Amino acid sequence: MALTKVTYSMIADAAANVVDFGADQTGVTSANTAILAAIASLSADGGTVFFPSGTYAVDSVVAVTKSNVKFVGEPGA
Repeated sequence: MALTKVTYSMIADAAANVVDFGADQTGVTSANTAILAAIASLSADGGTVFFPSGTYAVDSVVAVTKSNVKFVGEPGA
């Protein structure tokens, strides 16, 4: 039996983890595209965008066009 990587984004109504959408946790490259993709993956009713511990570069405005979107971060080291 083959194993498949399971991410929170595969669970209904789970937080959208920006790393699952390609965000760089080192801050070297922009996370804008990953953040926007995480927001887009949320249901029409909104949801939570999760940032694991790390540094995220944001090089332009991140426009949130959905209601009820919450950003949650894991405490950094």
